[in-house]
Amino acid sequence: MPVPTWRALPGPRHELAEEPTRLDDGLLYVDVPRGEIWRRALAATARPVLSYRLEAPISAARPDGTGGLVVATGTRLVRLRDGRETTLARLPYDPVRWQVNGLVVLHDGRVLAGLLSRDRSEVGTLVLVDGAATRVVLPAVRAANGLCLDDTGLGGWQVDTYARTLTRFAVRGDDFDARVVATVGDLPGRPDGIGAAAAGGVWVAMWDGGVVARLDAAGKVTDVLPAPVARPTCPLQLGPHLYVTTARADDGTGGHLYRIPVA
Repeated sequence: MPVPTWRALPGPRHELAEEPTRLDDGLLYVDVPRGEIWRRALAATARPVLSYRLEAPISAARPDGTGGLVVATGTRLVRLRDGRETTLARLPYDPVRWQVNGLVVLHDGRVLAGLLSRDRSEVGTLVLVDGAATRVVLPAVRAANGLCLDDTGLGGWQVDTYARTLTRFAVRGDDFDARVVATVGDLPGRPDGIGAAAAGGVWVAMWDGGVVARLDAAGKVTDVLPAPVARPTCPLQLGPHLYVTTARADDGTGGHLYRIPVA
């Protein structure tokens, strides 16, 4: 049986591609420092299309469940629909010192977002945004990073890059439950973006580690895939394939979208 190999998909070389997200007709991802949102079909020969360019940086763009996107730019959450941009919320954090670094849209329409100190000198937090109300639900996150939902749409996983931890969370009405289920200090690099895997598990990209790992629902590492780049940023499993965004690194690798068959 042939050994699965990574394939670099056609498209431009990005600075820092992040947060691949499933769409009905393919996937989208962002180039953070360029403020760009890209879409592409899943065919291996398809080329991505630049859909939007906003004020940089943008850390994530997620479908809002109503045909639009919720986008994080600085400390502002924006809705994009039919080419129009409207502000959903301005989070009560100084945009000079803070930025949203990842978000998910829950099935009930609320937004869960991670706040990251721009110079990394302050401890971050996780907030729940419901209209004009912003509530801290997970304080003291050293470096809030990847977020992904599980099949319920009201729970999932969250990464603290500097602590090298993965936290499981669940949102039940006004209650927010969270517990650390894994520390990935034995893997090279630092955990960055994450994406749901089969059977309640999760994929995690290891920044500067050159690997993408799969953890089971209990937080145990079950697979480690050597990546073709030093800086994989975020995984997304769609059917039999794992898609991974990457960032440019000092060794000359990275910046493309890759995919590999997975069981």
